[in-house]
Amino acid sequence: MSVSKLCYADKLAFAMTPGWLYLPMARATGELAEYMAKSRDRQAGCAVFTETERTQLESGHPEQWLEGLQSYTRRWVEEHQGGGPDTWTVVANRNAA
Repeated sequence: MSVSKLCYADKLAFAMTPGWLYLPMARATGELAEYMAKSRDRQAGCAVFTETERTQLESGHPEQWLEGLQSYTRRWVEEHQGGGPDTWTVVANRNAA
């Protein structure tokens, strides 16, 4: 599945937003706990995360969770900008089923 260049820009914007800015915004909207839970569900049994990223995502600590998800997101963009498969969507769709 191909994605637009705007998708990569959107993912990088998240990955490059400093935690001191991102975490208060996500808390203010009430979405931080939801985002953390969804990423835990999405990564369960999924081999796309490194062991460090998996540990960070499972930590329950917002700062560590954000580091893990941003690390994965940056790596995903680097690996897929060249037109490779969209594993982000594949993982989300598989876990939604």
